[in-house]
Order: sequence, then structure tokens, then C-alpha cells
Amino acid sequence: EEFDADLVVEVLAYHGGDREYVREMLVEQYGGEYESREAWAESVLEDQLAEVPENLRHFFDFERYAREAEMDGVLFFEIGDVVHVFSR
Repeated sequence: EEFDADLVVEVLAYHGGDREYVREMLVEQYGGEYESREAWAESVLEDQLAEVPENLRHFFDFERYAREAEMDGVLFFEIGDVVHVFSR
């Protein structure tokens, strides 16, 4: 009930309709919603980047970090203008 119906449908389709697994996944692995994958990466790295001077932060490739995270098991579901993130 607390999750967008379109998101639940997408996650169910991704996991072959396994309702019990998806229910657990939504509760335990949901990492929130973001404007983009890059926005998620920037949010995740915020603490580490706090030590980096502002004028040097633009050298960090948040898009690449998000791609690498996806290869390591982070799931991104894009529903409309929102990216929903799940960790593993």
C-alpha cells in the first residue's frame, strides 16, 4: 500500500511474479526514490565527497558510479520521472 502500484508491477515482472520475494524486497531493500541514477550516486557518496573541495567534485563521474553499482547488484526501476533504487 505504501508503494506506487506501477513500481510494484515492475518489480513483480522483474522477479517473475514471486509475490513473497517482492514483498520482502520492498520492505528490506528499498533505497528510496531519486530524480536520476546520478542523483542517487551523488546522495550515496555525499559523506565521502564532503572531504573533496567543491571545485573538484565535478570531476567525479556519478553516472559511471551508478552503472558500476548496478553491475554489483543495485537495481534501478524508472517509473515516469522517478528512479526507484533497491540494494541487495
